[in-house]
Amino acid sequence: MPALSLNSVMNILILIVAVSMLVRLIRLPYTIALVFAGLILSHFSSFTLPQTSPEAFLTVLLPPLVFSSAAHLDSLQVKKEAKAIISFAFLGTLLSAFLIGLFPIFSLSLAFSNLYFWE
Repeated sequence: MPALSLNSVMNILILIVAVSMLVRLIRLPYTIALVFAGLILSHFSSFTLPQTSPEAFLTVLLPPLVFSSAAHLDSLQVKKEAKAIISFAFLGTLLSAFLIGLFPIFSLSLAFSNLYFWE
């Protein structure tokens, strides 16, 4: 992994300041604005950012984001919407498990008769 250069650090700082100023004008959540900024800037080769490994992202960068989101949740609103949250989480998990299970069947053109191992 390449080391952090001064150019990369300056680019990150400029991005953070620009997005935080823009968020105040358009009233968009900061994290969503950062995601959009990252998507837009990824198409410009002149804007260099340091490369991070997935392990570094999952162990260093993601936990503070999750903690910050959890700390800013309105607990009364979560309790009020608990039934909808649980039902969407259950249905979303069920749907993704079903689609992930069907993906190999249709992408690899497997016949349903080949799935029964006990015959």
